[in-house]
Amino acid sequence: MRLWDERARGHPALAGSRLRVVGQGLLSQRIADHLVPTLVHSFALTAAVIFVAFFLVFRSGAARLLAMIPSVFAVLVMFLVMRLFSIPLNVATILVATTVLGATENDQIHFFWHLQERRRPGRTHEALAHAIRVAGSAIFFATVVNAGGFLALALADLPPMRQFGMLTATAFALSMLADFTALPAALWIVYRDRPFPRPPAPHAGDGEPG
Repeated sequence: MRLWDERARGHPALAGSRLRVVGQGLLSQRIADHLVPTLVHSFALTAAVIFVAFFLVFRSGAARLLAMIPSVFAVLVMFLVMRLFSIPLNVATILVATTVLGATENDQIHFFWHLQERRRPGRTHEALAHAIRVAGSAIFFATVVNAGGFLALALADLPPMRQFGMLTATAFALSMLADFTALPAALWIVYRDRPFPRPPAPHAGDGEPG
């Protein structure tokens, strides 16, 4: 704009003209300026609702925080993918974060519910084995159904809808992967249990059996 004003002052024929920036780049920038605050507010509201729900179901501070690890991991990876492949934030892709966060937390509720059934101090590995054995199949097949439903949007004619469908389906798969890897690992760290406790060491002076 400054260069245009300088040129207009030097050329009387341009004095009555005005410069107006248009194009796809400007439109994308303005959309992003409005969508980013919306994304932050919706994500924060969804996270708050989930936090309260976990507070009512599981009165454990660790459970409330660890339950969001798979979902947050999937959302962060999706934003990284969008950055690497230059996928813009639009009216469709902005829904990925809240959709994934809201839908995948159902898996964590089932996981933690069955975890609490066998939770005992020093027996975290038994509780995790029980939770995975009981809820693992349900989490897997629920993820397949959800991811398959959103993956169908890859056939849409509208590019934003295709991007939304593929990103969301991939995020569901990543969240399930974290359910069976990062979440159990974090629980072992928080509960300070060894994955497989070592047998007690023999006392000094104990002789070998004759």
